[in-house]
Amino acid sequence: MGVWMFFVLSSFLLSNYFLSMPERTFHFIEWGNYFIRRFMRIYPLYAIVLVLYSFFLIDFRSISVIVDSLLLKKGLAHFWTIPVEFKFYLILPFFVLLIVRIFRMKILIVLIFMTVFTIIHQMVYPFTKAVESSTRLIQYLPVFLFGCVGSLIHQKIKNIKIHRNLTLLFNLMSILIIVGLILITPYPMEKFFGHKPDKYLVNKFIFIGFACTTLILSILHGSWLKKILTHNSIRFFGKISYSGYCIHWLIIHIIIIKLFGKLTFISGMLTFLLSITFAIVLYHLVEKPCMKISIFTIIKIIGNNAFYRIYSGRKL
Repeated sequence: MGVWMFFVLSSFLLSNYFLSMPERTFHFIEWGNYFIRRFMRIYPLYAIVLVLYSFFLIDFRSISVIVDSLLLKKGLAHFWTIPVEFKFYLILPFFVLLIVRIFRMKILIVLIFMTVFTIIHQMVYPFTKAVESSTRLIQYLPVFLFGCVGSLIHQKIKNIKIHRNLTLLFNLMSILIIVGLILITPYPMEKFFGHKPDKYLVNKFIFIGFACTTLILSILHGSWLKKILTHNSIRFFGKISYSGYCIHWLIIHIIIIKLFGKLTFISGMLTFLLSITFAIVLYHLVEKPCMKISIFTIIKIIGNNAFYRIYSGRKL
């Protein structure tokens, strides 16, 4: 469920940058900066952590496996999401340009397109036949597009003065969706509905992706959860979340599987604390410096100072 929310959030935020100022889609420099920043935001940390994994996990020790993973041909363990993300980064401009240039940011037209696209997609690639942890983007494409459409809806209503009753509706909707998402996880399903734990959530990305998109919009245009989720402590975990995602399975393998041999309260807490610690270190040593690299950094390095002076004043 976290992965589907991650897919929706990434597409929402990346689309939001362009849809908030549609004129950005007309500038080649913006798209060049987009590709460089996406690569530097994800790939360097991914490559470094892959090397770390190769020292400890048998599955990662083969040179061919590491090379294929670095080339995004494979996605071992939880890294299967990285190739999927990168493939979406490559085609996001197409959908953003479609929304801005062809559909002229008309919500009704975009919603009709999204509905028809999802129906046709499910006829060809039904979720019931989805392959678990597949690196094929086509399987999850509607989930990403939900985020794009959600971004457009957000842009259309963010400057509208929302009536108090509508704000209350958004607040209640966000609470109901969160409660619903919690209830469909294995423990509540077994506790309250007698459903034995299995992999029923693995292929429910269409429904969960739609729910996550609605949740994001409800939070942004409500008030209750927005106050909680913008707290500094939550923002802190948000900053280190990618580093934590990359490193956590290695910590689980070393502490829970190798050292303790099973999950206990102590091994679980130790894994949690070490994952956060290493996530903080990786964020400051790798992620943060890489996030500062943009197309202007490269232009400055190669010595095109005139071009740098013209464009560096713009916030990209």
